[in-house]
Amino acid sequence: MARLLPLGDAAWTVEFGDAIDPALHARVMGFARALDAAALPGVIEAVPTFRSCTVHFDPLADGADTLGVRLLEIAAFAPAAALAGRRWRIPVLFGDEAGPDLADMAAHCGRSERDVAETMTACVFRVYMLGFMPGFPYMGGLPDTLAMPRLATPRKAVPARSLAVTGTLCAVYPFASPGGWRLLGRTPVELFDARLASPALFAPGYEVMWQAVDAAEFARIETEDAAGRLDRAALPEEAHDLDRTLRRQPGHEDQVLHGRVAIEARPDEVLLGPEPGLQWIEGGVLPEALRGRADVRDGRRNAHPDGAERTTRSRAGIRARARGR
Repeated sequence: MARLLPLGDAAWTVEFGDAIDPALHARVMGFARALDAAALPGVIEAVPTFRSCTVHFDPLADGADTLGVRLLEIAAFAPAAALAGRRWRIPVLFGDEAGPDLADMAAHCGRSERDVAETMTACVFRVYMLGFMPGFPYMGGLPDTLAMPRLATPRKAVPARSLAVTGTLCAVYPFASPGGWRLLGRTPVELFDARLASPALFAPGYEVMWQAVDAAEFARIETEDAAGRLDRAALPEEAHDLDRTLRRQPGHEDQVLHGRVAIEARPDEVLLGPEPGLQWIEGGVLPEALRGRADVRDGRRNAHPDGAERTTRSRAGIRARARGR
């Protein structure tokens, strides 16, 4: 049974349990979905976490107690809902300067550094929530055999994009920051870009796997990403419901949803959305399935019925023009 806890005079926290568990998280996300569908008056924002959801509301509106009762009713009847997401395979340089705590973890576990790195790359980590700083993903899935407490004395500076663990949790620091988690490596891929419509690379419900790379490959990818030439569409290992490729909409040409829907809008550009008749392509390489098709031209063009031309820029810096709604 869910518990209702006051958080000041402008928020309720609905608590579903006290563990980090996929089934419990599914209940939290199911509640968040049901709350959104209910469109309760006075509700400003819902913030789901590992095991609870905080609901912010207008304190000047009437009926805070009534709202609390309604939240418990929704919690009691909302079905569990695991978010459909993507599985990303992200490159990581393990050990040495990039992962200064890898040797200590290996010694603590009685294993070699290579063995620890191989275990990390074999795990599937689930993104439960974002917090602490923009784009910081709290992920579960670290085996108990690799569990270690935080550092007794936190570092004053953790390099940006550091892969870190504590307990059975895993995370990546999007920005340089103080921190007490154990650092095992670094990824060359930026996790947060405020210029994008969807700035964070990860979202709750996504799955992440790590792929070990050497220093030369790390430097190459880092340079490509910084220059806007990295094909992020190639990073996901497999598609889930959010990656619908070549889905046909009645009355329209083929709609393409390839990779994450993350498009950067400039003042002279129109931000395209996931609606019928629009083509979405992210990344610097056109998918093989689209090459040679009559309705896809110049690698980034598609004609649609109403003839209105719009322009977007992908995360990889590729401009795309589409005609449609």
